[in-house]
Amino acid sequence: MRMYPLYEFPQSLTQLTQLLHLIEKVQPINKIEAVSLVEKLYGKRNSRSEITIRNLRDLGVLSGYKNIMLSSETQLYLDMNKNLSQLLLFFIYKKNDLFRLCNDLYTIKDFMELDNPELLNALYSIGYQREKLATGREKIYAIKRLVSCCIDINFQGLNPFESYLLYREFIKALQESYFDLSHGNFGEAIAITSMRDYMIKKQQCSSTEQFQKFIQSLYSDIILSRNVSFTTANVEFAGLGYHEINGTNYYFIKLLSHITEEDTLF
Repeated sequence: MRMYPLYEFPQSLTQLTQLLHLIEKVQPINKIEAVSLVEKLYGKRNSRSEITIRNLRDLGVLSGYKNIMLSSETQLYLDMNKNLSQLLLFFIYKKNDLFRLCNDLYTIKDFMELDNPELLNALYSIGYQREKLATGREKIYAIKRLVSCCIDINFQGLNPFESYLLYREFIKALQESYFDLSHGNFGEAIAITSMRDYMIKKQQCSSTEQFQKFIQSLYSDIILSRNVSFTTANVEFAGLGYHEINGTNYYFIKLLSHITEEDTLF
């Protein structure tokens, strides 16, 4: 396996957010001017600043070539003042080799304390292809920064990549179960409790608690929930019981379109 070609990434979520807000104020911005922003903000050489812009665009955080702007997903996260670590996980998940690399790096014991050559040797020992020392150090330097930006300070100790993978597997299972219950139709109102019981029966979900955790994550997911509708019903029609999400009782779930296309990760 070759390491994903990421060579530059901001040092922290704070630095990333600062850059994105600067671009937001002047977008679309000429690529040369965007590179100049990175130079001034991070104190990097022109060539490294250009790589930063290119890598952020390749990842999906930015869009455009001659003129740079925020991607639609990034703009949505800034508009809603959401935690950018979840946005990064969304983009990383779309790139199988990058997601696998980030997860492998995170699972190395004390990875944040090891220096770059030690991390490279650890990755080589589990099957990653050896590269020129300078190239390998460049990549591990950027990947380590990216991984650290994905760690939610509210959930220290939890592997963010394993957690996100479980969440996306739940989304796939939810979509599959919805089509079973709606006979393949979008826009059908399915009782959330029926969906929960059906998924547990099919062993697509291990418990009510796990269903609650992931359905709440979906409800709060400003990207994946765009094609999902949660609605309520008058009490006299709510015979199957309400389901509480974020302090509000809901009864139905509707899929207006695909939540996610078929995933091929791993």
